Amino acid sequence: MSTPNMVLKTETRLLPCPLTDSELLAKGDALANCLRLIEEEKEAQEAEKSAMKERLAGFLLQLGKLRQEVQERREFRDVPVEIRVRSMLEATVAETRVDTGEVIRERFMDDDERQMKLPEVH
Repeated sequence: MSTPNMVLKTETRLLPCPLTDSELLAKGDALANCLRLIEEEKEAQEAEKSAMKERLAGFLLQLGKLRQEVQERREFRDVPVEIRVRSMLEATVAETRVDTGEVIRERFMDDDERQMKLPEVH
């Protein structure tokens, strides 16, 4: 026979409980802190996203340059160019690559080139 109100066992369960004033204040502080952390994280992620986009743009720029160089089988380099008088009478000059001797452009002399400078005397 069992006796009424006899405790068979005790267990712990998660049940709703009212908060005290001090607990409510502490939860409010925790809530505000959590909101601040979320905003900071969003800002950090936006900054990182911008940095990632910048890095990707740099890679894409490099990719485009390399693609063009491979496709055209050439790249632009600094090459010494001599500007030689072609004809004083016609006031023309020839721009010639020093490395290959190729004339890359023939043109009329500019004002400075027409005014031949005298050699400096020391």
